[in-house]
Amino acid sequence: MSITSKEIAEKCGVSRGTVDRALNNRSGVNEATKLKILETARELGYRPHFLARSLVKGKTMSIGAVIFDINNQLFPQLIHAVESRAREAGYFLNLTLTSKNPDIERDCLLHLADRKVDGIILLSVNAGPSFEQFIKKLNIPVVTFGNRISDTVPYVWIDDRKAVRDAIGLLAAKGYEEIVYVSPPLVLRGKTNVYAVEQRFAGFQDALQQAGHIRSRVITITDTSKKSAQFCKRTAEKPPSFARATSMLSKYGSI
Repeated sequence: MSITSKEIAEKCGVSRGTVDRALNNRSGVNEATKLKILETARELGYRPHFLARSLVKGKTMSIGAVIFDINNQLFPQLIHAVESRAREAGYFLNLTLTSKNPDIERDCLLHLADRKVDGIILLSVNAGPSFEQFIKKLNIPVVTFGNRISDTVPYVWIDDRKAVRDAIGLLAAKGYEEIVYVSPPLVLRGKTNVYAVEQRFAGFQDALQQAGHIRSRVITITDTSKKSAQFCKRTAEKPPSFARATSMLSKYGSI
C-alpha cells in the first residue's frame, strides 16, 4: 500500500499543506521542519503520485525521441547523449522507432503527445506543409535534427553540405584523382524527407565543380548491413582512390 502525504503529516505532527510545500520545495516551511518531513518520507518509502504531480506542475518531466532505428551507429550515441543530458535536468526519455515509415512516425508523435511529454526530438521522414501543420497541432515543442522539415520548425544539426565539400576538397588537394560516392537512394527525393542526404550530395557536387579534375562515380545503396558489407568487400578488392560513405557504410571501413 502506498504511503500518502496525510500519513507523513500525522507522523510529523504538521498539516498536509506543510508536507506538500516541503515535498515540492516551496517556501513557507522552516528548514528544520522541512528536513524532518523529507526524512520521514524517505523512511516510509513515500513516492509522489506521478499523474497528480504532473497536473499540479503542468509538466511530466519527460521528453520524447522519434528516430528511424538503432542500426546506424550514430543514433545510439546520440540517444545516449540526449538521455544523459535529460537526466541531469531531471527529465526522462521516451524513445520510439519509426523504421523510416511515415505513418508510424505520425503514430509515434501522437503516442508521445497523448502521454503529455514536455517536448519531442524528431528525426523525420515526413516533410511538406501538411506535416508541418500536423507538428504545430501537437501543441508540444518539437526540435528536429538530421532532416529539416521547414524554416518554422526548430532544427539543430551540422552543415552537411559544407562538411562533405570540405572533406572532398581536402582529398582533391592531396592529389586523389578518383572518388566513389556512396549514398542512400537519391530517387527518394520528393517521396520522403531526405534533406540530409540531399545536402551531402550537394556538397559532393560543389567539391567536384571546384576541383575540376577529379573522376567520380556515384553508387546508391540501401543502408542494410548485408549490402553495405558486400559493397565494401568489392571496393576493397579493387579500391578506388577514395570511397565517401553517407550512411552505415562507415562502420565497415569505407571511410
